[in-house]
Amino acid sequence: MEWAYEDVQIGERKLSEWKLMLREASIPQPSVKTNYVEIPGSDEPLDYTEAFGRVFYGNRTGVKMVFDYIGDYREFQNVVSRVANDIHGVRKKVVFGFDPLFYYLGRLTVDPDKTNEATGTITLTGTMEPYKYRRTVTVKTYTISEEITVTLENLRRPVVPIMTVTGEVTVNGLTLAAGTVQNPDIVLESGKNVFTLSGSGTIRFEYQEAGL
Repeated sequence: MEWAYEDVQIGERKLSEWKLMLREASIPQPSVKTNYVEIPGSDEPLDYTEAFGRVFYGNRTGVKMVFDYIGDYREFQNVVSRVANDIHGVRKKVVFGFDPLFYYLGRLTVDPDKTNEATGTITLTGTMEPYKYRRTVTVKTYTISEEITVTLENLRRPVVPIMTVTGEVTVNGLTLAAGTVQNPDIVLESGKNVFTLSGSGTIRFEYQEAGL
């Protein structure tokens, strides 16, 4: 898939600082971890892909980014060296201009066979984690003086929120004392999650959303 020129931030650096602009990017969807069991005497295998309650994914492989160098061609090899020193083989966050609310996490390498001084292009290839992560952590705070019902929305990946309580608050029948805790019995699934809160005090939910 191709875009008009876009800036990309890898780690703490925007590549436009090196006069590199994204011309082409391919970010494949993650592979699905399927689990089929063949049954003798049956045309249809048993599908255990969601036996643990949801679909699990492998990494995004075959990631490719092509950058055009728009600076002085005499500096091109120095730029390639800077990119290699900063990025090559290092696990980094990647933020695309066309998807600015999320970051991807993965390991990229400078592809020497596709990096060309004559055309002024640098190609990065690599592998990224299945999910892309929202750049801002989701935070919801509620003050409790009577029983209330709240809805917390979450993207695709299930997550156990960090809960910070003042006073004493009950969440779906589970009483939480003052302090900060992650409880595996309170999980935010994909979509809308409804909770009943009661007690006296405040509760702050903090969680990292991630989707495809």
